[in-house]
Amino acid sequence: MTASALNKHANFILLAYWLLGAAGIVGGGLQPDGYWLYVHGSGRPWSYPVAEVIQLCGIALVEALMVAFVLRLWNYQRSWGRALSAVVVLLGMIAFWGLSLMHAPNFVFMHALWLVLGLVFTLGLLVVSLIK
Repeated sequence: MTASALNKHANFILLAYWLLGAAGIVGGGLQPDGYWLYVHGSGRPWSYPVAEVIQLCGIALVEALMVAFVLRLWNYQRSWGRALSAVVVLLGMIAFWGLSLMHAPNFVFMHALWLVLGLVFTLGLLVVSLIK
């Protein structure tokens, strides 16, 4: 993808990235929390964590916007410095959320996987920017 094509499709790329994360988070919320069921047994029926999923989708939107503002996708000119900065920001997010993964419900795992996907994309963008 050329720099002008990236500039032209920046909003679509950002929206698709966030929608992919939101879909993973919503889908992860459909699975019961195995740790909670193990600890509490079958005393209380499992219910969908609506508030937590909505909150995490909002947090994912803010994170996607942070990465987009660091990369400045709307006028990206294969700047390896921007890509490296975005890698550092994503590594910080992964480290922050990684600390909460031990007994987390599945939708939190999906959020962490979404961040790793963003890191892989941004590392690829860094490599392409360095090659130029």
